Amino acid sequence: MRRVLVTGATGFVGRALCDSLSRGGWSVVAPVRGAGRRIADGVETVPLADDAAVRSALDGASVVVNLAGSPVAAERWTPAVKREIVASRVDLTRRLVELAASTSAPPATWVQGSAIGYYGSAPKGRCVEDAPPGDDFLARVCVDWEAAAAEASRGWGARVVQMRTSVVLGAGGGALQRLLPLFSTGFGGRVGSGEQPFAWIHIDDAAAAFRRAAEDSSWTGPVNLAIDDGTTSSLFAAALGRALGRPAALPAPAWALKVAFGEGASVVLGGQAVDAAKLRGLGFVPAFATLPTALDDIVRRWRASKR
Repeated sequence: MRRVLVTGATGFVGRALCDSLSRGGWSVVAPVRGAGRRIADGVETVPLADDAAVRSALDGASVVVNLAGSPVAAERWTPAVKREIVASRVDLTRRLVELAASTSAPPATWVQGSAIGYYGSAPKGRCVEDAPPGDDFLARVCVDWEAAAAEASRGWGARVVQMRTSVVLGAGGGALQRLLPLFSTGFGGRVGSGEQPFAWIHIDDAAAAFRRAAEDSSWTGPVNLAIDDGTTSSLFAAALGRALGRPAALPAPAWALKVAFGEGASVVLGGQAVDAAKLRGLGFVPAFATLPTALDDIVRRWRASKR
């Protein structure tokens, strides 16, 4: 049975991916913080802090899917929070690559989580994978994050895929975990001007794309993981309001977000208009290709979970 090691398995995308891989016949090992954490049926866990256990799990694994990273929009970016954002992404990736390189049979494929924040908080035009990176904090983190994973290619010839993920939408976590209750009461609305691009992907499609990247050798290099339908913050807010049957006319002004989150407000006040032509060229067909169908499905699941 093929073995895959998944970091970030307790996260929103990680849980969905582990479930998909396990049901698809993969042997899944997930390094986790803390003991006794359950991910999905059939998923084995090892202590993330234990180098020997992680090295053993890496030795002979076919694939690594590295999704680890602390939240970037949960709190104000203090120096300590910034250090944790870097450590949980860049430093951890370097450690994993070094551990893999020290095994007798390192993984042939390395699927690396990244983000469309690579292009900066407000780049001009549509961003294709060979566009230059931005120069803000998150862009620099993404550059270093991807570079750390690329060492797997230089070190032992692994196929490396950098998945530049957009906002992942789903009922069980991610961006909508806070927005669904807010918008369901009629207190939702656009963020800032509302004109900034809002690139998104449904959780099922995100998990499916990561699995394809793990299994399909034609996937290589950076890939924008998004539905490039021209959605803006205003269009997203209006669509979410319609899906919930509620008005969405109460905006969150830019100044208030800057007061609350400081530099971190750039995550929601900026935006990237990404081009997903490479994703389509790889033959990936999303199950949820339009925002209304995605949000209708998510709202249905969310309401069912509350019964």
